[in-house]
Order: sequence, then structure tokens, then C-alpha cells
Amino acid sequence: MFKVKLKKICSIIIIIGLLINGLVPISSKADNDAAGEDGSKYTIYNSDREEILTVTMKAGIITIVGVSKKGTSSIRWETSGISITTKAITDEVRSKNRSGPGTVSSAGTFKTLWFKDGQKEDVPRGDTVITTITYPADKVEWALGADFENITKNTYIYLHCIFQTYNFNVETQTRGSIQT
Repeated sequence: MFKVKLKKICSIIIIIGLLINGLVPISSKADNDAAGEDGSKYTIYNSDREEILTVTMKAGIITIVGVSKKGTSSIRWETSGISITTKAITDEVRSKNRSGPGTVSSAGTFKTLWFKDGQKEDVPRGDTVITTITYPADKVEWALGADFENITKNTYIYLHCIFQTYNFNVETQTRGSIQT
């Protein structure tokens, strides 16, 4: 089995509901020792220093664990996949006097890994949900293409989340139309 050794995984996660509105200041930390000699771990913390997102890569397998609060309003969002690149997004967008990363296409060639391409598990815990998604090495190799063979300990891999918003009927607890 092809083992990928990474020192750092740089994860750009666009958490629209949290970051654009500025509700949760975040910090991050690369913790490669926790992933072992042949892996990498990258963790994002909220302002209370609680882990809200962890991305690990070991032997070509990417595992993402996210902790989020259950939605309570009629407009909700969910992550449906990630776009993966080895280059950073170079453009920027502005909305409501805030700026953030632009389109993934500005990072060059990319492929998309949908949640159906991996194994996804949601575990409710009180008012939060812990979501784990694991992408097998063959899917990661497909997404990175020729770049997969050139990955070293110093390679950055950028993961860009794809979000979908939708209406939710709070009274009947049913999902409605998708927002565009």
C-alpha cells in the first residue's frame, strides 16, 4: 500500500454560517505528532478552545471530524462534499463588508469528493452533531491525480467545503426546498 507522509495538511474550510457572520472566532494547529510518523493532523478550535474540526491524513486516507450545533431556524445548511487542490485559492470575494476566499477554480485544477464517495457518520450528542467522513486512499489518489505521486512531508493539501442551504419546517421537522 502506498503510504503518504505529510508534515502538514492545510485545510481551508469555509464555514459559511459561522465565518461570514463572524459568530465564532477560530484558531488552528497542525499536530503531526498526534497522527503518527506517516500521517498529519490539522485541528481548528473555536473561541472556547474546543475542537470543531479535525482533518487527518494517513496512508492516503483523509478523515474529517466536525462538531456543529444542530440547526434551530427555518434556514439550514449542510456540507455535501469537498473540492481538493494542492494550490491555495488566489482570489477573494466580499459580501456585507466581509471578505473571504473566492472560487476554487482560482486554485487551478481540482476534483470534488462528495460525501457519497466516502463513509459518513453523524452522531447526535445533545445540541451538537459530530460528523465523521472518511475518504479511502483510492478516492484521494483519484482526486489529486498526478499530484498524488509527488506528495512529500511538506506538501499542503487544501480542502474546500461545498455547502447547500435549504428551507426547514421546524413544526413538521421536514426538509423543504434548496436555496440557490
